[in-house]
Amino acid sequence: MNRTAEMAGYLSQLTRDQLPDDVADTIKHCLLDALGVILGGAAYLRENDDLLFADYVRRLGDREESTVLGFGLKSSSRSAAFANGSLAEVLDQSDCMYATAKTHPGSSIVPGAVSFAEAHGSSGRDLLTAIAVGYEATGRAGMAVQPTHWHMGFQATGTVNTIGVAAAVGHLLGFGSGKMANALGIAGHILPISNGDGIFKGYTVKPVHGGQSAMSGIQAALMADLGMTAGPLEGEPPRHHAFIRITSSEPNPEALTDGLGETWYARDMAFKPYPTGLLDQGPAEVAIDLATRHGIRAEDVENVLVSTYSNAVKFTGGHYTDVNSTIYDCQLSLPYSVAAGILDRQLTWEQYSAKHLRDPALHDLVSRVKVVAGEGMDKNYPRDWPVEVEIRLRSGKTVKRRIEKAWGSPARPMTQAELVTKFEQLAGRLVDSGKVRKAAQKLLAIEQQQQCAEVLALLDCENPY
Repeated sequence: MNRTAEMAGYLSQLTRDQLPDDVADTIKHCLLDALGVILGGAAYLRENDDLLFADYVRRLGDREESTVLGFGLKSSSRSAAFANGSLAEVLDQSDCMYATAKTHPGSSIVPGAVSFAEAHGSSGRDLLTAIAVGYEATGRAGMAVQPTHWHMGFQATGTVNTIGVAAAVGHLLGFGSGKMANALGIAGHILPISNGDGIFKGYTVKPVHGGQSAMSGIQAALMADLGMTAGPLEGEPPRHHAFIRITSSEPNPEALTDGLGETWYARDMAFKPYPTGLLDQGPAEVAIDLATRHGIRAEDVENVLVSTYSNAVKFTGGHYTDVNSTIYDCQLSLPYSVAAGILDRQLTWEQYSAKHLRDPALHDLVSRVKVVAGEGMDKNYPRDWPVEVEIRLRSGKTVKRRIEKAWGSPARPMTQAELVTKFEQLAGRLVDSGKVRKAAQKLLAIEQQQQCAEVLALLDCENPY
């Protein structure tokens, strides 16, 4: 049984009318959120004099057909997707399909689909459906390889998302089942091998996995459109040496087709309130709340004990920082997120500015944060993200709070109003507030837009680089 072909046949025929209303609404939220995060990443880089991505796009010298958000540049749909996807990962505040595929689909599928749709004059309705197709393909391909894909060191934002982008762009091109199957197979062949060390070790290449998968997905669709062929994601006998079976020690190719039309992976989405790693969202929320309610200053703190689920302890709980750390070090350090939240009683990109990254007092507080596995906290993970933060003060007083469901998790999602506020705060650093509000309204009604390029024009940078 060729499960890739079966999934491709379903996705190629999917229409907007077949999308449940709640799924369509979630996809609109993903579109809104991703574009805000991209602009926020661009604003952060510009304010910190980091113009590497813009310079790279200029060096490519491609034709001008799609917008590189935040820099006032135009490039090819592939290069714009690369830049926008990379910018989406700068703040580490993208949406998450964590409980299932363990990926940030908005970092690749939205940049890839939007860049291609802009260049090809696609309508808002077509864009919405294509993004939904991309998220569904990503969720299913992710479930076919997770969780061992993650534990083997692969980062699904780079690997799995490529398949989702290929599906989204293939849908925009009107692929039938055959071309769609080839696009998915080609994506599985050319996708980047994004790895954990490139993400968790503080290297500045970290954001690129969002952009590389966006660009590679477009390339896969274009190859299929020209007639190039490829085998299924699950492989073929006798060796089955293809994506699903060589990047997972417990492959589950049945996930590609199980529940088609009934199980919608967009329903698994989580949105990040804070620009830090997913595993650090709950600890940051509680630390900020305790510092605010009790008027705690950094110099008042003797030490901090964070008890949470074991994955958070393993991947970010033991990562400590110093004055030489990069933004990417600090975003994936649970102790830094907690310390910065206590120090400033908020966690925005300001807490990752050069001023904060070089503040010895902040890193001294980081060193006083200890993270341990809490008893019973793995029981409902990954649906719930429980955490308890206990702050011991030098006065001898101790304050603590525990939550079971972190803000932004699937069990306690951000509301549409909260997502709009997040979008306005991120995009408003580079774009006039009136245009930002108008863009938010149009994005939430994207189906009514004759050409999605008209919405992007509202978000074009007013101070080009």
